[in-house]
Amino acid sequence: MGLLFSLILAFCLVSACSEPFRNDEYEYKEEDTKTIDLSGQTKFTLENTNGIVHISGSDTSTNVHLEITRKVKSHSLEDAQHHIDDIVITDEARAHDIYVKVGHPNNGDRDYEVDFVITLPSHFNSEVYCGNGDIELSSITGYALLILGNGVIRLDEVTSDEVRGGVGNGSIEADMTPADSCSISFEVGNGNIALEIPAGTNAEVEASVGNGNITYSGLSFDNLQYSGAHLEGILGNGEGNILLVVGNGNIVLRGK
Repeated sequence: MGLLFSLILAFCLVSACSEPFRNDEYEYKEEDTKTIDLSGQTKFTLENTNGIVHISGSDTSTNVHLEITRKVKSHSLEDAQHHIDDIVITDEARAHDIYVKVGHPNNGDRDYEVDFVITLPSHFNSEVYCGNGDIELSSITGYALLILGNGVIRLDEVTSDEVRGGVGNGSIEADMTPADSCSISFEVGNGNIALEIPAGTNAEVEASVGNGNITYSGLSFDNLQYSGAHLEGILGNGEGNILLVVGNGNIVLRGK
């Protein structure tokens, strides 16, 4: 495992993402919206501990719009409601990016979660770090770095030049149309990677699993080297690069 897996481990240590949600009986939630005006920023950065993050790009968007749902699960509804403001969300318009951070208290008696639905300009670069939950990215053309401790990363209609995703335990499910000069890197510690790309993609592809299998369909490779646990080959003119790594699990690579 490389740099992405190191980032996963580092973020999990900070966010305590190895602790799973409990199934407490009572949940209290509050919803809010926020619109952040832009002054030259081209990047969005989010740090969250627990929750679902959905980011979608829009060709007509001129700001960053957030739909935020804060949740507390506890032994009683009154306790959950009383502690909803323990979740503190801060945002900052820095020189080059919009930075949003969720502060989750460390309390063993309650579960805290924040879900985001985010709309931003499609050309924006995105960095998302989350401990437990899902990260969903759609209709984005900018660079993306997605780091998740436990859960699923999903990408749909992503045409970025560069995308990097890492999951400790879970999966990556991506339906992409990579640019000819693409640089795509996905790593999963325990779980699966499923990548669907056009049959006419131009990229050098390398995929490997420690324990598991690699399967592919609908793609025609040149200089193919393939075994059950390793694949190397060239699609088209091989201009881009695609790297897929799984520790324990499977990789499915499909052409469309």
